[in-house]
Amino acid sequence: MSNKGFGFIIVLAIVSLLAILAVNFTYTIQVNTTMLSNYRSSQKAYSMCKSGILAATSLLLDEIREQDYVYLNEKRFYIKNPYRKDTADIIVDIEDESGKFNINNIISPSSNTNEPALEAFRQLLKYIEVKVEVADTIADWIDADKEERRSKTEAKAKNSPLESIDEILLIPGIEKNVFEKLQPYVTIYGDSLININSADIPVLMCLREEMTEDLAQRIIDFRKQTPFTHTSDIMKVAGFEAIGISLMGRITVKGNHFLLKAYADSQGVKKQIHSIIETDDETVIKHWREM
Repeated sequence: MSNKGFGFIIVLAIVSLLAILAVNFTYTIQVNTTMLSNYRSSQKAYSMCKSGILAATSLLLDEIREQDYVYLNEKRFYIKNPYRKDTADIIVDIEDESGKFNINNIISPSSNTNEPALEAFRQLLKYIEVKVEVADTIADWIDADKEERRSKTEAKAKNSPLESIDEILLIPGIEKNVFEKLQPYVTIYGDSLININSADIPVLMCLREEMTEDLAQRIIDFRKQTPFTHTSDIMKVAGFEAIGISLMGRITVKGNHFLLKAYADSQGVKKQIHSIIETDDETVIKHWREM
């Protein structure tokens, strides 16, 4: 091979190597730029969610501290986006935890079974078409003893109250589809009283064995027109002249725990924050989860 031919091959090899390096460099730059952009969008979406939680908390407090009852006219807030280049609003959903069944109450603080609460929980399960045996499974998970209500329900039991609703997924024998049916109607916050200004039909149905779906719907229809300001107002609802008396001590018209779910989208990057706040003398964050 002549010197010219050999030189040409060397030059071609160098040019090829430089081309490969240039492509790799360009690709690296593009990847890093995309990662940086996604990171910035993620941080922006997180900031939007956090701002949404804070703004919704302020709006909520303004509403509930002016009155002796809680009735949420709006359960979804749309909050102005602080970033001009983003088009989506911040969305915050608010749920009154006192309108749900406190699942920890099926076992008393002394670890004895709260039979009325356990039976109420069974009624809730029946209505949402979940096997009533689930009540015993959860009760064995919570209570401190090792006595089985059903076979093997104490094998891996925690033997203490639930610390979050998601913990239900850790209980052996409870499938995800059961949890998804339960989740909207149960809580671990507040006392055993059910807010009749917030509770949905499945929760209202578990207040009394005599409660029918029609009676539960009457409560909902009544509060849409006139929110309950005192528990005794339940007897103003048609059909509750007698049964309403038996509900005293089981219902309330105001709660102090709320679930806030904030959603934000920044250039296709989605974020969520779920927060439980307690609104007594001071506002306390009881739970904070970022997704």
